[in-house]
Parts: sequence; structure tokens; C-alpha cells
Amino acid sequence: MNRTTSELHIEISFGDKIEPDWADRELIQSWVINALPADLDGGEIDVRICDKQEMRDINRRFAGKDYATNVLAFPAEIDAPVPAKMLGDILICAPVVDTEAQEQNKTRHQHLAHMLTHAVLHLLGFDHQTVDEAELMESREVTLLQNLGFPDPYASSGQ
Repeated sequence: MNRTTSELHIEISFGDKIEPDWADRELIQSWVINALPADLDGGEIDVRICDKQEMRDINRRFAGKDYATNVLAFPAEIDAPVPAKMLGDILICAPVVDTEAQEQNKTRHQHLAHMLTHAVLHLLGFDHQTVDEAELMESREVTLLQNLGFPDPYASSGQ
């Protein structure tokens, strides 16, 4: 699904083995937009919802890790001028998100919104390699998710 809001373009696709109603496209779009700065001057983000095999293959190929993870974010590295500013790609593994949500006593929406927010922040340059970076990124995630009415994803109960 292609959605354009102002100069922001969000493409959402589902892998062949994922039911297209696994997540509402309008919600995905709104959660991505929520994580972006209000003054962002356009851009493009591709979001793909996939199964475990697709995620495992991509995680192995690009990160050298032979397992399906919950989310991967690939910030765009484009040097040449292009018509739209490509921010990057986000890959969400539906079965892993569902399993983690259940294990963490969260709803699918809570966990999916968190994973999308986390991924968008990576596209914007946030990281969590050091304690200071992790604290800054987590604080931003908590604020953005609270703006959506979701609880702190890092609270021990997940509620």
C-alpha cells in the first residue's frame, strides 16, 4: 500500500505467507508518522511485514545472524540526489512480534507500535550501542508511545 502524507511516502507490503489483515495499514502508517519529527521535510520509508524464513534469510545476509529477529531497520545510504529523500526500509517479522507480545503480556498493537517506533528511530540515526545511546533512544521511544496512548514498553510488566 502506498500512502502519501504531504511529502512523506510510506509503502507497506506483506510477505506472501502473511495475511494482509495481520495489521491495519492505517495504524502502521500512523505509528510510523508519530515517530518522525514534525519538521521532517518529506521522505520515503518502506515497511515490510514478513514471515520467519524471510526475516532469517535477510538477517543472515545483512547482519550475519542465522535467526529470525523481531525487526530490522536499514537506513538509506544514498549519495546521489534523488526526487524523494529515502529514509530507509523496515522489516517486521509478524510471528516473532506475536510471540514476543504474548511472552511480554502485551497486545500485538502495543508491541508492533514499539517495534515500528524503534525502527524509525534507527532510520533517523538513533542507536543503542552504548548506555547513553540506549537511554536516549529508550526515553524517546517511551515518549512517542505514550503519545499514542501506549504504556512504557520497558516497564517490567509490559502494561
